[in-house]
Amino acid sequence: MAIFGLGSRSSRQASLVSRASRNKRDDNSSQPIWRVFGLVIGLSILLATFLLFSQRQWKSDQLRSVVIIHSLGDEVRQSLTLVVVRPENKVQVIAIPPDQVIETPFGYGSYNSDALAGLTQLEHLKWSFMAYSLSLEYGVGIDGFIWAENNQSITQLGQIKGLVSRSLISQRPTTLVFWDRLTLWLKLQRVPAYQLEVVNIKPYLDKTNNRLDQSRYDRWAELYLQDQHIRESDYSVIVQNDSGIDGYAQRVGRMLRLIGYYVRGLETIETSQNSEIITDQTTGWPLQRLESIMTVFSKRKDRQLLQEKRSNAIIRLGENQKDLLKD
Repeated sequence: MAIFGLGSRSSRQASLVSRASRNKRDDNSSQPIWRVFGLVIGLSILLATFLLFSQRQWKSDQLRSVVIIHSLGDEVRQSLTLVVVRPENKVQVIAIPPDQVIETPFGYGSYNSDALAGLTQLEHLKWSFMAYSLSLEYGVGIDGFIWAENNQSITQLGQIKGLVSRSLISQRPTTLVFWDRLTLWLKLQRVPAYQLEVVNIKPYLDKTNNRLDQSRYDRWAELYLQDQHIRESDYSVIVQNDSGIDGYAQRVGRMLRLIGYYVRGLETIETSQNSEIITDQTTGWPLQRLESIMTVFSKRKDRQLLQEKRSNAIIRLGENQKDLLKD
């Protein structure tokens, strides 16, 4: 009996050892699956982080501006508010008069400002067309649009903060990428309430035709709206016109001067049909701002040509710009 009991215990121990060995093998076989799964999750997080950071365009020490489109569900008439966020923690608000007549580029004609959004949608144009039209008019780079749900005038900083906050969590439509929305939101948190300047643009309109009186407006804009960093950089630009549109180089040159660039010259050429920005090897905010305004332009570097022209950049206005702005 003792021998029989000893044999039974031995067999049970062998069975337990065998079962433990199988469980260990099963655990070992499942480990590679969990490792692969963890690796996939880790790589996904890294990819999402990379894509998020690669969208980053804004820095808090740069002058940036957005346009608020007051839609109210009306696709034809949508009033506009220009919001300029300055590096010195100050915000300028320009309520664009709805009846102000603005000349759009490329032969689309002149329209009241509250019809620009509808024109952009009706003609199936990119939003960069509308941004470019406003940049030509006011001499300030437009970085994007945010749609508001009402037509209420912007008179308090909290209104802008609230709208940007809702766009940050995708409750309001916007053309800004996530990182730029976040940078804008963080920047606005550092702006004191008393640093909001509401600019009345109506005194700068010609009462006979409701167009901007450029002689008076430009004097004000050069003093109070200009990008100081670009002006102090002495970044020089030559504008070459091959678009076939009379006076187009003058409009672009005026815009660049108001922003703060040193416009070295305006030329008419017949050697290129492509719209492009020719730069040297330098980088920095003046070049970045230039490229953000001319978003559809191709870019290339030609140091020898720029040395001959004694300029930092050449903007060639080609015949294809109108097609490039179509959606």
